[in-house]
Amino acid sequence: MSIIKKLTPARKRFFQELGILSDDDIPKSFFDTIQPYSDNFSEAEKFCIDDYNITFCLRTSFSLRNVVGTNHNRYANKTWLEAFLDLDRGEELLELYFNNPKYYDTIKEPENCDIGLAFKDGKYYILDRAGGGNNRMIIMKIKYLVLASKENCDLEKLDSELSFVGNLRISPNEETAKNIFYLMFPNGGYKPSGYQVLNKSVSLDMPLFDIVTNYPINTQTLYKNINEETLANLCGIQNIEEIKKK
Repeated sequence: MSIIKKLTPARKRFFQELGILSDDDIPKSFFDTIQPYSDNFSEAEKFCIDDYNITFCLRTSFSLRNVVGTNHNRYANKTWLEAFLDLDRGEELLELYFNNPKYYDTIKEPENCDIGLAFKDGKYYILDRAGGGNNRMIIMKIKYLVLASKENCDLEKLDSELSFVGNLRISPNEETAKNIFYLMFPNGGYKPSGYQVLNKSVSLDMPLFDIVTNYPINTQTLYKNINEETLANLCGIQNIEEIKKK
């Protein structure tokens, strides 16, 4: 059966306003698969990203061109078209889009930022722990893919027009992420060491960390602003007293 004929009224209107009047107008990019966050980040990376204290956080503008995945099980591994057709509260959100399209201009401003993303290798993954935004981003991604498929599309201009501001989380590199995990959980996750690693980096070019105990109440700092090499050298130490002597 025709995809267009199966569309709900709001979805059909959305497609029509983008110039999709028949199945032949549907861009091939609609059938690209939304990458699952779980398959593209290691367990150590996910451990760091899950903890606001460890991950590198920043608020920044991002282009929809490089939004490729999500950690939401409802949408991961589906195509962009399948996700759009299965949007949670899809009709309601599209009606809000028609009635107030300028809303999407407001989430381009840092003060209105509530979209969350994980970042790796130049790609963005919608991340609920950082704010999410799957439904809105899927709607906008569909719009982006249609406009990007047009002949003579100026991609640089489109990237600018369909950029939004998100709360970004970036894990330390894989080796450092593993070191952080084993410093905090030397027995592989069964018993915490009592250490907490805090990311103190002001730039991704120079990762720095504090190692503390008794966090967040009565916090004692054992190491301040250490680099990745020092962090690696501390791995394997099994108790607080030993680390204090280092």
